[in-house]
Amino acid sequence: MTSEATPSPRTQAQRSSQTRRTILDRAAEAFAQDGFAGTSLNDVIAGSGLTKGAFYFHFPSKEALAVAVVDDLREQWTAAVSTAVDPRTPAPVQAQNLAAQVVDAYSRNRSLRAIGRLVPDLAAARPDLAPQLQASLFLWIDLIESVVDRGQQEGSIRSDLGSREIAETVFAAFSGVEEQSELMSQGADVSVRISTLMALLSTGMTTTKPA
Repeated sequence: MTSEATPSPRTQAQRSSQTRRTILDRAAEAFAQDGFAGTSLNDVIAGSGLTKGAFYFHFPSKEALAVAVVDDLREQWTAAVSTAVDPRTPAPVQAQNLAAQVVDAYSRNRSLRAIGRLVPDLAAARPDLAPQLQASLFLWIDLIESVVDRGQQEGSIRSDLGSREIAETVFAAFSGVEEQSELMSQGADVSVRISTLMALLSTGMTTTKPA
């Protein structure tokens, strides 16, 4: 009689990683749909097909899960938009490319909008987590600022306003457009709305060179 082979540590680690991935994906969908307060852990657990014991082994609370989702989506977002970053591209064109990449990322993964819903909710409920959570928003603002700053040095973007001031305003405008798109069409028209926004921003941000 032969005994059943014990799974190798590598296999166990892979299974644990896959379980965590399943939970994060299901939770991101739920948080994007219902926000932090409206999401039930029981629904997330049921949707992931896990037992409560298996779930709580990875995440002891809804807050811990939400923070992990924010961190995970930030990494996904960074990977998605980083392909559009090219310092050799003129800053106004770079801004348009980044906007297009963001639209593409949101179109392919609607769970990314969970960041916008989770960060303010969690920061309000847990002020001690605010610095960690805000890092997700600052990442996007920092990226915009770097493009604006380069454009100001090139002379293609107006320099009478601070690059950080412009970046934060652009970020707020993108967030508002994305939220409006979700309310009006469940995100179906986000590409058109962002194209309109970029046309307006381009006119307001770039310098006017004499003919």
